[in-house]
Amino acid sequence: MSEASLVPSMEARRKQAQKNAEQRKVRQDFRNILRDIDERQEDLSVPGNPHYQEVFNRFDAQRKNVSTTREGLLETHALLKLSKIVNRQTQALETTYVPLDKVSFAEQVTQLAFKGGAQPAKRAKLDWAVVGQVASSIAQPLPLVSMMYGPLSMDLSKRQVAKPTQRTTFDKSKAVVPSSNLSDLENEQDLTAARVKEVTKYLGKALAASKRRHPERYPRVGYFEFLVNPRDFGQTVENIFHFSFLVKDGAVELFLDEAGLPCIRKPMKPARGGADNGNGNDDDDDDGADEGWHGGNAGPQGRIQHVMSMSHQEWKAIIEAFNIKKPMLPHRKPSS
Repeated sequence: MSEASLVPSMEARRKQAQKNAEQRKVRQDFRNILRDIDERQEDLSVPGNPHYQEVFNRFDAQRKNVSTTREGLLETHALLKLSKIVNRQTQALETTYVPLDKVSFAEQVTQLAFKGGAQPAKRAKLDWAVVGQVASSIAQPLPLVSMMYGPLSMDLSKRQVAKPTQRTTFDKSKAVVPSSNLSDLENEQDLTAARVKEVTKYLGKALAASKRRHPERYPRVGYFEFLVNPRDFGQTVENIFHFSFLVKDGAVELFLDEAGLPCIRKPMKPARGGADNGNGNDDDDDDGADEGWHGGNAGPQGRIQHVMSMSHQEWKAIIEAFNIKKPMLPHRKPSS
């Protein structure tokens, strides 16, 4: 082995020995800090003791030199001890802090909310507009609970609890089926049918408007523009749910336009020659795109399932991307 090859090896061993010595010094310093904390634990727990700041400064200076797991373990041990000392110092603090008086705070809020500075004794009405302005600066508005209902939102009938009666012989011929469960199901079906009919009505109006604006092409309406309600996420989900019945029954069909965006149109008849030309120019099938259209049936070949999921973040992104300012389906008031 030549002398030139030995020089880098000796230099590497020298650097490694120097690094090991520095790590040993860091570990020794952390051990000294731990020993000082254990020996002067009572003095360091006194609030305002200058020795605590001295020990903490030594600890903070050594943290920058931690490079291995062994030093990290000692650092964590020292930090835990210092945290316990700070906790004892906090418990020993005595301040002149005055706790919040709930009664006094409520009286001040009430005086602020009353019109014209009227006192509660005069039985003046609360100015809830003022209360809302004050609360809006410190509270973030939350969405209505009705957005969680979705298509299950309906009026629940109250069940009557039968009073205990005397024991009698059961007569099967007089047995009746409870109507409460049937009435709930009928109410849900009636509500869904009404919403589907409403979607069909406004879709016919939207297709008629599309035909007036673009008479050269088959009437269409944007999927998101028609179903998304920019004011209520819950009603958007309901609109998609009710629209799926029209797709399932073949009353409408979905397709992608020239830009690759989903659109809605009524079922098309194949163009002459047995194929759809893609533009929907079928003169024999234009009579459905008017306000009197009630959703025709496209036959078994048009019956498909329409399933779509939409998160709250996606709903916001769609509103911003398509610049939806006003819902095409009327906004419904939240149920009480």
